[in-house]
Amino acid sequence: PEALAGTPRWLNTGTEQLVIPLADAAAVAACRPGLAAFEAVATNAVGVAQALVWAPDGAQIAARFFWVQHGAIGEDYGTGSAGANLGGWWLDQHRPLPLAVTMVQGHGIDRLAHVRLAVSQAGDIEVGGRVVEIGSGEMLLPD
Repeated sequence: PEALAGTPRWLNTGTEQLVIPLADAAAVAACRPGLAAFEAVATNAVGVAQALVWAPDGAQIAARFFWVQHGAIGEDYGTGSAGANLGGWWLDQHRPLPLAVTMVQGHGIDRLAHVRLAVSQAGDIEVGGRVVEIGSGEMLLPD
């Protein structure tokens, strides 16, 4: 509880997620969610357990995104929907605008992503970054 730096909030700017502000980047790095507890607190209205933990880290934001899939907790290295929901959290908490920041995610799996988040004075949320293709495929369906 001492690592919390504000009220966790459910946000939905396209995908409902629990957004949890933490005190610092060390608290973000220390996150080790247990499956049962995570599912109990981070399951949204459609039955998907997912949460973003984040904290200011100098001029950037340190973040980790967890979700449950096939009975195990996974960690995503770059989550645009979580960036958008962090923008929603920023608006919900009446934080100063405009906001332009980079959310660095993927620390827990040694695969960093840099997600750009901007929230305009009018409350418009923009998320961006570079995408690198890591695979492709083709599916053929029988006639």
